[in-house]
Amino acid sequence: NVAEYFAPFATYPTGYAELNTSQNCLSIDTVNLFMKSAFRSDRTAFTEPVAPNTDLGPLTLYAGGNALTAVDATTIGYDLYSDYYLYGGIMDIPVNSDQQTLLSQNPIALLPQGKSSLSDAVAQESPIRVSSDDVTVYLEGTAPRIVDFTITYLGGPLQEAVTLPLGSGSAGTLDSPGFLGFPASVTVAAGASSFSVSVAQDANNSAGFEYLSVANAETYQLFVYFRKYPVQNFGLADGDTIPWMTAYNGALRYYYVTFPAMSMRIPLNDEGSIKAMGPQIMARLSDTYRPTTLYMPIVRSMTPSQVHLMNCFLTDGIWKEPAMFEPLTSTKPPVIDVKAALNNIWTAEGPADAG
Repeated sequence: NVAEYFAPFATYPTGYAELNTSQNCLSIDTVNLFMKSAFRSDRTAFTEPVAPNTDLGPLTLYAGGNALTAVDATTIGYDLYSDYYLYGGIMDIPVNSDQQTLLSQNPIALLPQGKSSLSDAVAQESPIRVSSDDVTVYLEGTAPRIVDFTITYLGGPLQEAVTLPLGSGSAGTLDSPGFLGFPASVTVAAGASSFSVSVAQDANNSAGFEYLSVANAETYQLFVYFRKYPVQNFGLADGDTIPWMTAYNGALRYYYVTFPAMSMRIPLNDEGSIKAMGPQIMARLSDTYRPTTLYMPIVRSMTPSQVHLMNCFLTDGIWKEPAMFEPLTSTKPPVIDVKAALNNIWTAEGPADAG
């Protein structure tokens, strides 16, 4: 089955397509594929019909250089530009067996009727698609990470070997910390449907955000974002007693100032409340909770050093110099049974704490 992304226009919105041989049709999800002609005049009228798509006129479905069929109200059964939202943006284009063969062997394109050059395409399939479940990776210590990717050619395995350039940078105007190390490119063998890249880290205590980009031969790029936590000792030496203000300023103050709603349950600026709720706080910061939505803070912004600071403060109040944070192996973290973890948490705390 063809299952690839299209990329029309300069802003590269995407659509998903699937060749359904049992129904003799090519289904394309166009809900985000074409630009809207205008915003709603009343931006709060969420239950009103959405604005029509930009009218690109009648289209023709192409497979490679082969014109297959018209794409208009007659073939798909509704007006593509004004009524698409009534059908969830899905258009089903009837295709016969010969056309299905061409679609399975060639990139798909939508062209204005009367045009035949792919340079005029309003939507065109990217033959090679790279994807990954490792969208955001959190780094601790200096261990390298293995990032796994899926790669397809026209929705199936690669027909020939390809070399994909790798790069890095930072989003927006952030300075790139440059802590990632990786090869200039990766070559994926013919017949493959996946590949992996070993991403090293520098040995310095650099921290911040950096992305790894994987490009195919066209304009399509995949970005995997990395966040590396800083390693801190908060001015403490091994065996030091941790003052309340060190724990507060080092780990809690940011959340007290930025997220006042958090203090509605536990006043984050009150030493007595924090100590009284110590077991519950340490549970929420534990590795058991980390793969669940019960972990706090839910955005994973508290660094391992800050978690260690809070654990020491709430255990016996003595700073213990940690070994270099290396919970992540050179391959991938262990797969955790989230359902089992949640069941264990539920049993330990009872339903009253589940919220």
